[in-house]
Amino acid sequence: LSDGNLVASAAADSAAIGTMAFDVTDSAGFYFEAKVTTAATYPNVGIRTVESPSQVGAVTSLSGNSTGRYSFTGSNGQFNDAGSGSSYGSAWAGTADKVIGVLVKDGALYFSIDGTIQNSGTAAKTGLTGYMLPTVFYDAGSGTSASWEMRFDAADWETTPTGYKAITSSNLADPSIADPSNHFDTKLWTGNDTDGRAITGYNFQPDWVWIKSRSGAYSHSLTDAVRGVGKYMQTNTTDTQVNGPGAFGSTLAFTSDGYTLDNGTSDNLYVNAGGETYVGWALKANGSGSSNTDGSITSTVSANPAAGFSIVKYTGNATVGATVGHGLGAVPKMFVVKPMDAVEGWAVYHSGIGNTGGVYWNLNSAVDTGDYYWNDTTPTSSVFTLHDHVLNNGSGNNMIAYCFAEVEGFSKIGSYTGTGSAGSGGAYIHTGFKPAWVMLKRTDSGGEWEVSDRVRDPDNPVRLILQPNSSGVEWDSTTRDIDWLSNGFKHRSSHADFNASGGTYIYLALAETAFKHATAR
Repeated sequence: LSDGNLVASAAADSAAIGTMAFDVTDSAGFYFEAKVTTAATYPNVGIRTVESPSQVGAVTSLSGNSTGRYSFTGSNGQFNDAGSGSSYGSAWAGTADKVIGVLVKDGALYFSIDGTIQNSGTAAKTGLTGYMLPTVFYDAGSGTSASWEMRFDAADWETTPTGYKAITSSNLADPSIADPSNHFDTKLWTGNDTDGRAITGYNFQPDWVWIKSRSGAYSHSLTDAVRGVGKYMQTNTTDTQVNGPGAFGSTLAFTSDGYTLDNGTSDNLYVNAGGETYVGWALKANGSGSSNTDGSITSTVSANPAAGFSIVKYTGNATVGATVGHGLGAVPKMFVVKPMDAVEGWAVYHSGIGNTGGVYWNLNSAVDTGDYYWNDTTPTSSVFTLHDHVLNNGSGNNMIAYCFAEVEGFSKIGSYTGTGSAGSGGAYIHTGFKPAWVMLKRTDSGGEWEVSDRVRDPDNPVRLILQPNSSGVEWDSTTRDIDWLSNGFKHRSSHADFNASGGTYIYLALAETAFKHATAR
């Protein structure tokens, strides 16, 4: 890459991938050009889904990267749909300085040569959805190469098609959540052994609070407005709910901009021991909740659909196929379930794993499969489904669940495959926003849960880690470097817990700023 990363030169079987994603369903349309500056034989120009590339903003191998890739092939004028070619337009390879245009509108993809839309104006593909990235690649044997001059600025276009706009941040849709800190935020403090310690400064009244000592090897402490004040659970243990005094003792209150901590007894180590440092992550739901009858089991739900988060309390009935309403109005891509009154782990559903198994929040183990998790059933926009196991539906057991759905520009829940490479070759994960908080875990083998946030670690590389499955202290790992970007995060190390070659990982990310208004770190 050269000239401000607007010129790409690729050798045999390699690609360059853009960094700014755009919505292919946008009715106003997006357009960009690629001037092929060499008389190459097999150049391609097109787009690809944000989930498909393992590396973005770099020249990378084509191997294994055909999924989600749509391109116009110069050698024969064919449309390349995820590696499968079909007749489309005129061949354009072999002559330098051909300008290939890419036009996308309402899910339809077109290509042009020197301003002439191919295939008599008929789309190469329709029905595209989601976010895509520009890409160019050279699909040829050894000893050859190609170069492209990318034109994203409308002032540089050779032709200006009617009804299309440039891929610029100002042309992206406004995010539904203008200020993510109105729904999620992080606070830091040093303990002082004082009863009634007030933690303030949030832009909302917290309904879900997760506290961890950074300096002490003490358990995580998690409370919520549905279970009520004075009650806490620990993400790193299978213990039942504690009903104070302690980390969240009887005098705890959720206030308009924070929460009040009870010093309690020896359990003050969890939240406010003198001289210890702490972090508090908080989310907004909707208070103590209300009855939800969407499922076969009536639940109490505190939901914030705008931010894709809900707290769900229910009583298990040990019935295979039982359903529970979650109140999000969208399909949750991740939820965590724990019995409050049984010694059992935290079962995690994640779309990156699917409905045939799960992982445990309190363990570092790989995916465990079995229908006893979710009855092999994907959640819907109104309910999630259970089997009859004590981990999520024991007879008479009181259960708590925390549910997350994706909200564009605020939350991203997905999976990725590690590259095993450090530096520029590390895996890139597109979120569509500048992250404020990221939790990830390896799933194909054992690996720790890892949580980072922008408040504890405001500068790149991000490397301050807390682990939900461990009571361990925060640690600064130079072998786990991550760069947090304006539109996602990129691994700069090859550590097995983050970026092993071929390793599979799941993540949940929450936003500091939507990409349209974000700046790079």
